Amino acid sequence: MKHILRVGGVPEHFNLPWHWAAEQQLWDKLVVSVQWTDYSSGTGAMMAALRDKQLDMALVLTEGAVADIAKGNDARIVQTYVNTPLQWGIHVAAHSDITEQTNLTGKRYAISRKGSGSHLMALVNADQNGYTIAEVDWVQVGNIGGAEKALTEGQADVFMWEKAMTQPLVSKGVFRRVGVCPTPWPCFVVVVRTEIIAQYAAEIKTILQSVGQLAAELKKHSQAVEIVAQRYELPLAQTQEWHEATDWNYNAQPITQAEVEPVAQTLFRLGIIEQMPEIQNIIHKLEA
Repeated sequence: MKHILRVGGVPEHFNLPWHWAAEQQLWDKLVVSVQWTDYSSGTGAMMAALRDKQLDMALVLTEGAVADIAKGNDARIVQTYVNTPLQWGIHVAAHSDITEQTNLTGKRYAISRKGSGSHLMALVNADQNGYTIAEVDWVQVGNIGGAEKALTEGQADVFMWEKAMTQPLVSKGVFRRVGVCPTPWPCFVVVVRTEIIAQYAAEIKTILQSVGQLAAELKKHSQAVEIVAQRYELPLAQTQEWHEATDWNYNAQPITQAEVEPVAQTLFRLGIIEQMPEIQNIIHKLEA
């Protein structure tokens, strides 16, 4: 009987190559089978699932992966997944009196959970704009649906999320976007539990190579924008912008210390991690 490799990711357009691979049955001849689970609550929830051995592999935000592994999660980053920055939209309720992203001192932030990208990137954006966020100003909402409710009902003031995914709410007049904060590093990485790496490194490498090839197909596909927009119910114009700005790790290149170092330094400077980690304890190069 095949070992089931449990993989998690957000239900967003970035992960379409994984779904294509499964639909095309590319992994049927491997000694493992891949079981995908959507995590709408994002990186923090997936890193917790890796800790609890509910997941074996996850596609998570780089800053969340580095922070949680530095805090003891027995997993490693094996490669970047998306090489380009994530465009974090900074959103308020449509009726809010907030007009710009530099005017957010003392505001309440809706986050999916502590350790998530919505939490960590709020801290990065605050640092870039010269203010801090008090502990009492975090409002945990679970996912984008929870953020919609929190902002609309006045339980929170600000919500940061990938701007293409929130565009339908902006277009409907539920959210208003007051700014954009790109991640200062490649946005998504692949994280695998260390015991799974020890047992299935070759299979994992094969899986990631096939995903990279399909990502390359998605990038050059003449109907890519229409396919993504229809599947994820996104506006064409914003999907076009996203597609042009996004590059995946097409050749499944392993992650390097130089890529992770500035992430760890930023997390340490902001007090998200208590000490600077040894980068070689954060990453792992897969051997075939």
